[in-house]
Amino acid sequence: MKVFEISGIMVGVDTYTPAEKQLKRNDCERMAVLRVLCRLTGLNITDICHNADGSPFLKDMPLNISISHCRTHVAVAVSSLQNNFGLDIENFRIQLYKVKDKFLSKNGQSVWNTDNLMLLRAWTIMEATYKAVRIKGIDICNDIVMVPDNDNKMFENNIETLCGTSHVNGCIHNLSFNSMAITPETVVSIVFKS
Repeated sequence: MKVFEISGIMVGVDTYTPAEKQLKRNDCERMAVLRVLCRLTGLNITDICHNADGSPFLKDMPLNISISHCRTHVAVAVSSLQNNFGLDIENFRIQLYKVKDKFLSKNGQSVWNTDNLMLLRAWTIMEATYKAVRIKGIDICNDIVMVPDNDNKMFENNIETLCGTSHVNGCIHNLSFNSMAITPETVVSIVFKS
């Protein structure tokens, strides 16, 4: 399991265990999330609740969480900070090129549609921003603007990390992001108030 601390938020990323892979998809994902969450917190957590908007929370615990899973990995973020944050993990899929017009403006495409990894980063940052701001009905193509800080591309724990900011609804929400290439085909991004 890879563990990162970003602005007071602990992030854990892991692959599914062989035992988890034997389960039905929903059960596999649930068990993996609980396993990673328990390792991050040191607590025996057996259930995750969901708010009306679908965001996860832990009953009777003063911790904020965000959860994501993809075909090969699960990611969990946890913090005692009161600020909302969002997390997304995805594997590259060629379909991202087919739907890029739905989540990137024309200006955004000139920045993010440069290669598979950058397009995957854009998708995960957009998803994580959506989770962080929790605005129902937001126009993800036009209301979320992601600005990479090209001077801030770095390697942290041998993982290529791209940092920058997300602006929602013309700067009503100013957020920072970290986008980490866990593998050449898998990216995890976290968006948070800086």
